[in-house]
Amino acid sequence: MSRNSERTLNALMTVKSTLLTYDNKPNLICISKKLLDVGCVAYKSYNAYLLTEANERLKKALRNENLKETALAQAILEGIGEVQEEVEKQRHTVSSTENYVERKKEIKVDI
Repeated sequence: MSRNSERTLNALMTVKSTLLTYDNKPNLICISKKLLDVGCVAYKSYNAYLLTEANERLKKALRNENLKETALAQAILEGIGEVQEEVEKQRHTVSSTENYVERKKEIKVDI
């Protein structure tokens, strides 16, 4: 079993055991800042892993002159790029919304 397969299995087992403590009702789990931070770190880590794997796959395909595998690796890389662009758009939207809320709070405090 590869290291990443083991990590994935451990993560799934953690989620399942946590859900059991909440009677399999995910809506009861409190979404804390720490939980969001941990999820963000996991997401970034997984994206880095996918990027590394796709680059390795592309290098191998190019060495072997395998056009089918090269196209697949390129598609994976393009998909990762699109996801990263979407995340940046969402991050900008969240940042804009937070700034708007902060300005509204300041206006209310000044009144």
